[in-house]
Amino acid sequence: MVSSSPTQPNRSGGWDTWAVVALVLAAGWFGHEAMARHRVNWDGLAACASAYRVLYSGARPSLSEIGFAKPPLTALLMTAVGWVDADLLQSGAAAMLMGIASLMVAAMWAVAFMRRLGIAEWVAAALAIVFFGHPLVMSLYVGGSPSAHFLTLALIGLGALAMWMAEMKLRDLIAASVALGLAGLCDHLGLMVAAAATVAVAVRMATAGEGDEPSAPGRRKDGKRLKAAEGAALLFGIVPAYFYG
Repeated sequence: MVSSSPTQPNRSGGWDTWAVVALVLAAGWFGHEAMARHRVNWDGLAACASAYRVLYSGARPSLSEIGFAKPPLTALLMTAVGWVDADLLQSGAAAMLMGIASLMVAAMWAVAFMRRLGIAEWVAAALAIVFFGHPLVMSLYVGGSPSAHFLTLALIGLGALAMWMAEMKLRDLIAASVALGLAGLCDHLGLMVAAAATVAVAVRMATAGEGDEPSAPGRRKDGKRLKAAEGAALLFGIVPAYFYG
């Protein structure tokens, strides 16, 4: 089930593609049934209303109409769909379309992350189907809930953070910072996640041992190690802080 050399990717057998296709088809059917029964996610519908105000409440689009009672990223995503057809916002279909797109991204990332850990492809695909196919999770994505977009970005951010802690590559740290910063623009819970992740980054750098890669401060004196921890925490936390500010 788990590869003996996780740094070497296994040959693809197409399981990941079939898993994503199956989830998208299931989400499409789920969404069709939900709309036929007039069942909506009120948070997703509220984002559609905000996007409609941005695009069509005045003579020209104005971001000042988006409001800040709720984090704005979900409504901004809806404007991309509503720009094509206003009826998609009025009917709430824009929420479903963006939710399914977010589901596809989340499933692809989850499978790729598990593959990077060395988990067999068919196992990774099965786990993705079990998790994202759960009715509770699926309903969030199909309804276009801000929580669904938050979940996608949090999975990407925390996955990148885990890979940074394992390999100490700067690109993973930056990816985690941006993804968790954007997650906070979908749900206020992202603020707490980013704060906890910032502490984890500082601790990881401060406790890096000599077994780490040369870029880690394992051989530095304690004072320099603490400075490196401070610098890494600031580098990681500056993007979420900017978004939340």
